[in-house]
Amino acid sequence: MIANSTVSAGFTALARYLEQPKAGRHNHVRVAWTTPRMLIDDSCPKAAAREMRIVANGSSSVRKPVLHVSISWAPEDNPSRDQMEEVADTVLNSINMKHHQALYVAHGDEDYDHLHVMANRVHPITRRAANMYHYWYDIAKVLRHAERRMGFREVPGHLYQLPDQRRPERSQSFSKGAYKTAMRGQGMPFQMLVNRAAGQDFKQANSWDDLTARLRRHGLRMEPQRTGIVVTDGQEYAKSSSVVPGLSGRALAKRFNESYDAYLARRQAPVKELARAVRKTGLDHTENTSYSDVQDSPTVVQAFQRLQENGRSAEVKAALGEDAYITLSRLAARSVREQVR
Repeated sequence: MIANSTVSAGFTALARYLEQPKAGRHNHVRVAWTTPRMLIDDSCPKAAAREMRIVANGSSSVRKPVLHVSISWAPEDNPSRDQMEEVADTVLNSINMKHHQALYVAHGDEDYDHLHVMANRVHPITRRAANMYHYWYDIAKVLRHAERRMGFREVPGHLYQLPDQRRPERSQSFSKGAYKTAMRGQGMPFQMLVNRAAGQDFKQANSWDDLTARLRRHGLRMEPQRTGIVVTDGQEYAKSSSVVPGLSGRALAKRFNESYDAYLARRQAPVKELARAVRKTGLDHTENTSYSDVQDSPTVVQAFQRLQENGRSAEVKAALGEDAYITLSRLAARSVREQVR
């Protein structure tokens, strides 16, 4: 089993997520069954959320009263409802929330069994919030023991292992999305494919330029995101730290002695310079443009050729626009022919 847990402020938003079918899966049963704990109105997640909000409002100091835990079983586990409820009960008990309001929602829209727990951190009587310090460790401990006791597939985790279990390699760790991919039988998760293809390149590269060139040979590239750097083939994405554990964007920046933002600025400088030169010389007007028109500014064509040779075609096209890119492509080809003569 694996679990994903978050603490947030919105009961209503979570209830909406638990009830609404996913896009493209309206023919699947979203809510298979629900089980209430310490609730009066358990008719639906929306009603349970309303009741929990009323109780949570009794504590003005708690900004994030919502605990959301999702627990997923392997396809071959095929747990019974009683077993799923028992695991959820044990999870809440382990973090001292046995007597808190909660709603268990089992979904039926995946190829594996999974259960969501929407719980109120604020106690219905004392109005005190449960302490969430290291609660994810307690959840991991519950799952490891439940797997062995109930005969489910054992998934030794990083947070807690049974006495005869070894901590898994970080390179074999799955993100939630990767785990779902594997559970659906859709092949090896993208992060592991990238690890096998370019894992050594991440470890051996001595600069951002070197790493970019190495990834390009595998049809991969890096892109910045708000949470860090991702590797992509244009369709799927994986965090750099999930491809090679420990090699986050920050770790790579320290090794290369250059931040990724600084690298991007340095990398984009020649493209921007070319774009300015193109606008200045008027080469973005394709009509009646010939090689003789750029005899006085051959450096523009040369700069374009260098960027092309370095695999920067997509960036150049985006910076110049389609017309200017086509014009310079023609001029570069003409320039090569002239040199051959």
